[in-house]
Amino acid sequence: RDSTIQVTPTALTTAQSNAALDPATAALVAPQIAFTASTTKPQRAATLGKLAMGFNAFGGVVRMNLPPGQEFKMLGNAVNLGEASLSAYTGGTPGLMNAHILYETF
Repeated sequence: RDSTIQVTPTALTTAQSNAALDPATAALVAPQIAFTASTTKPQRAATLGKLAMGFNAFGGVVRMNLPPGQEFKMLGNAVNLGEASLSAYTGGTPGLMNAHILYETF
């Protein structure tokens, strides 16, 4: 979760997407915002729950399947609850990361 949220996100490029899996999905009143860069960068909250997923950056794969009722949730677009980041933290130089994230909206 982020304690500082993004400001002025960039549009996704051709190689990136944010789309519904089901073609019958209705448009959201308040759609989610997917981005890879912004003028003000999000900052990970130091005290809120995070998922630490260690992996080998030289070909490692991480799959996360949480049990029902224990899923990672976000609400609204405010600080601490409405934005989450996928980011690397390490004592050295991080390897390249790629992500394929499936999520549900309610």
